[in-house]
Amino acid sequence: MIRTLPAAIVSAVRSIESVGLAAVGLKCDDLVSVKEIAARMTYVELSADNSFYEAFTSALFLPHTDLSKFPSVAETLEEKGT
Repeated sequence: MIRTLPAAIVSAVRSIESVGLAAVGLKCDDLVSVKEIAARMTYVELSADNSFYEAFTSALFLPHTDLSKFPSVAETLEEKGT
């Protein structure tokens, strides 16, 4: 689930790559550097750290197991007496 955000800052997603590149001001030359850096990245074993596993499995539940991350949902549930 996505955390509660003000509607004014949420917008439709277009091509993520072009939006991301524009946001950081990358040019074609910079993109080569980015690809070189990506090629040097190392695999990270996420299952070796229990905190990732716990966060991932808690995110699978609807409603989320930590309602403090979704204050508007918690408020609605409280108003309905659920």
